[in-house]
Amino acid sequence: LIVPEYHGQWSAVEWVPGQPWFGNYDAIVDYAAITGKAVRGHSLIWEQMTPDWAREAMVANRDWAVVQRHFAHLLPRYSGRIGDWIVVNEMIDTEDGDRDFRRTSFQRAFGNDYVARALETARQFDPAARLMINDYSLCQDNVVDAARRTAMLRLVERLKARGVPLDTVGIQGHLELAKGPIPRRELAAFLRDLAGMGVTLSITELDV
Repeated sequence: LIVPEYHGQWSAVEWVPGQPWFGNYDAIVDYAAITGKAVRGHSLIWEQMTPDWAREAMVANRDWAVVQRHFAHLLPRYSGRIGDWIVVNEMIDTEDGDRDFRRTSFQRAFGNDYVARALETARQFDPAARLMINDYSLCQDNVVDAARRTAMLRLVERLKARGVPLDTVGIQGHLELAKGPIPRRELAAFLRDLAGMGVTLSITELDV
């Protein structure tokens, strides 16, 4: 499985509005096909890798068409070749967020419902793709990670109850031992609860 780290991000694909460039993604997908590997798209929405022009357009105009065009550039082009997409990356913030949602340009422009809206839009452009949300600080025994586990469970529960297309929850798995041990029982219960909501689980990034 190949996952582009930065080469597939919005700011790498369309740093000039209306002029998408697919050279890096095409090379990765072509290499995967030659070598018999799958590709996961990473990621359609991530605040850290959103071009400034897109942030400004979304916040100024509250125009979802900006997001739709971005999705339209990528999802149909790689349909059948990229089977999994991280649709929204790093959306949870239980410390400084708005009702546990990270304050990003997407959240400011479209409210906390932007995650559901992004998943629904992605499904429209590639009905066969497996759609993911992905986040970090879910694995340690500390107050912040515990709150973030609860926030993730509540988010997935709400999305599934509404019938929003969500196939996989990605857990980044940056294990920073200074943040506390791994709470085996709590983490196991968290994973069981997620799986019980009808999503598959993926450890998307694992480092110690």
